Amino acid sequence: MKIITVDKLTPEEYFELYSSVDWRGLRFSQIAGMLERSSHTFALYEDKNLVGMARLCGRISSFVYLNDLIIKPEYQNEGYGKFLLNYIVDFIRNNKPEEKSVKLEVLSARGKEDFYKHNGFKGFDDDYNGRRFFAYVE
Repeated sequence: MKIITVDKLTPEEYFELYSSVDWRGLRFSQIAGMLERSSHTFALYEDKNLVGMARLCGRISSFVYLNDLIIKPEYQNEGYGKFLLNYIVDFIRNNKPEEKSVKLEVLSARGKEDFYKHNGFKGFDDDYNGRRFFAYVE
């Protein structure tokens, strides 16, 4: 059973997921500050196994940035990323001002651009080599 916790992601979980996708450059000592600067964090579990995470930065009243949507490699292409992204979009929809739409923006990891396109995000024309996407949450 898929379970998502909100605002309970630990530095250890963050580092575990970050390391699982072989991203480089982040030291464990930096994570606490990153989590503090996040407006919301989401951890995805299958039963009790940590599967993925994401962070939101910004105010849900107008603009919010999706950071570090990570799914462990052994769970990729199984619908977990879509499940987590849909949960986050619904979270934004349920917490935004009624009369406003909120711009949700993300910088895709290389090779993951199609994931965002298939989930309704539109690309920017800019110098990020086609990796920057946005969607409006109504």
